[in-house]
Amino acid sequence: MAEDNKINEQRKEGVPASSPESLEQTLDNTQIFLEKNKGIINKLLVALIVVLGGYIVMKKMVWEPADVESQEALWEAQYVFERDSFASAIDLFEEITEEYSSTSAGNVANLYLGISLMKQSQFEEAIEALGNYSGSGYFMPAIGTGLLADCYSETNEVDQAVSLYQSAAKEADSKVYSPYFLKKAGLLLEQNDGSEEAAKLYQQILDQYYYEDIREFANERKEIVRNLARAKTAS
Repeated sequence: MAEDNKINEQRKEGVPASSPESLEQTLDNTQIFLEKNKGIINKLLVALIVVLGGYIVMKKMVWEPADVESQEALWEAQYVFERDSFASAIDLFEEITEEYSSTSAGNVANLYLGISLMKQSQFEEAIEALGNYSGSGYFMPAIGTGLLADCYSETNEVDQAVSLYQSAAKEADSKVYSPYFLKKAGLLLEQNDGSEEAAKLYQQILDQYYYEDIREFANERKEIVRNLARAKTAS
């Protein structure tokens, strides 16, 4: 009776009863469940083994060798690129982007391919290649975005180019590179009857990056001050 009262008190307080009989019943129910669903459980375990096994096989026999091969191919293409043989480099980088698209080398090849196409004045094709590049790290995202802006500038898509230069400046977030991209946007606007907007960008450079007369950026700061004065006069 005392045991029953204890169990009832536990139930009232939200504590599950833990008598030997209840534990035995739980074990029996679990065993019944496992027996009834043995086929399904076995299939799930087999599927899990197949998936894990497939991952290991792909990693060891496909992905890792592909990484090595793609790096070797990239080195060869980079050598040709550095010799300014851009037409030949384009062919090599295109092969890498097609054959090793899932590798890091394939990603970097998109960047080199875009630059090579720009060197050959193939800006539409360069936009496609650079659009497939995904930069990582401190400055590489800004490089990709800035190069895209250059391409759109060359194809006279001014609004898109200016927007991308501003994005590149934000991605770079530094006194060295951000003013460079904003200045390019300002100059492009000045060339296309956008002096008022250009003045805003030059002012942004002075307020956000060259707010102090630092010796390291003295010449750059003077240039932006001149650009700002010119843009204000023209607007």
